[in-house]
Parts: sequence; C-alpha cells; structure tokens
Amino acid sequence: MAVDEKARRQLRTRLLDTIGPEATDTLMEELGALGRDQLATRHDVQLGFAKVERDMTELRSDLKTDMAELRTDMAELRTELKTDMAELRTEFKTDMAELRTDMAELRTDVGEIRTTVAERLEQQTRQMLFGLIGSMATISGIAFGAARLS
Repeated sequence: MAVDEKARRQLRTRLLDTIGPEATDTLMEELGALGRDQLATRHDVQLGFAKVERDMTELRSDLKTDMAELRTDMAELRTELKTDMAELRTEFKTDMAELRTDMAELRTDVGEIRTTVAERLEQQTRQMLFGLIGSMATISGIAFGAARLS
C-alpha cells in the first residue's frame, strides 16, 4: 500500500493534536527516512524467529553433546583417581611393613650392641679388679718383705 502526500499530511495533523509538535517532527522525520524496502514484514520477522529457533536447537544439541562428553571425562577421571588412590594405599602399606621390619631389625641390632657392650664392660671390670688385687698383693708382699728386712 503506497502512502501519498495527502495521507502523510493527515497523519501529521492528527499527531500534532495528539503528541505535540516536537514529537511529531521527530516521528515524521524517522518515517520519512525509512524506505518501504527497509520495513520488516511479518514474513521477515517469522524467518528471523525461525533462524533463531534453528540456532537455539543447534546450540542445545551442542550443549547436550558437550555435557555428555564432560560426564564421560569426569567418570574416566574418577576411575583413574580411584585406581591411583588404591595404588597409593598399597604402596603405603608396603612401605609401612618394610619400615616395621627395618625397625625390628634395628631393635635387634641395638639389643645385640647393648649385650656386647655389657659383656665387654664386665670383662674389662673383671680384668681391672684382678689387676688391682694383683697389684695390692704385690705391694703387700713388698711391704711385708721390707718389714722383715728392717
């Protein structure tokens, strides 16, 4: 439907009465600036909505795919983590058993060292005691001998 000059003037007159001169001038300038080929028809709007819906459907599908991949990755990571944790527990238990064995060996070694030190100390004490007794006997003998000579 073509808009002629008479229809534009009538519209301007009604707008002046309704919204005032300043708003009428602004609106008429905008209406005059738009060409008929720049106005969107219902069909244009429907095509735009259809494209937006197609894009949304595609995005929804991509999101579902990405979420499924993420769930799979998370499940794989969870399994890997559980496996690693089980391996660490096993290694820890093995290391603790080895440590207990080493500690038992160390206790045995310390016990042997104590026994050896005690035996040697007893032997040394006995030697010193007999050495002192021998020295005392010798000194006593010399003192008695010197007393008989005098």
